[in-house]
Amino acid sequence: MSEKKVGTKGFLVGVLVGGTAGALTALLLSPKSGKEIRSGINLQSQTLKKKSNDLAQLALEKSTSIAKSVTDQSSNVVTKMKDWQCSFKKDKKGVDVSPKQSKEHSFPKDYDENK
Repeated sequence: MSEKKVGTKGFLVGVLVGGTAGALTALLLSPKSGKEIRSGINLQSQTLKKKSNDLAQLALEKSTSIAKSVTDQSSNVVTKMKDWQCSFKKDKKGVDVSPKQSKEHSFPKDYDENK
């Protein structure tokens, strides 16, 4: 999955750099006066700045959402493992004091003994 993230990041950087280079080249090679070219460059830079800020905000929102999801899921796993561990408690002499459970309840529901 990290390769996908790196590939996406590289693609976005390439799009930004390529778009900027293409826009700058088009502006510089067009038959316009210096004032018109400067005005166009200024407009393009403002547009690029806005798009960059929008992308940064979107990335922040997605990373915050993903971090919350991972935190919630890991807390859930920890709670399930603690509950499962408590079902196998023994007293000081090594005698099982946990309530007797049937075979189907002695492991988490998604555990497969045949793996």
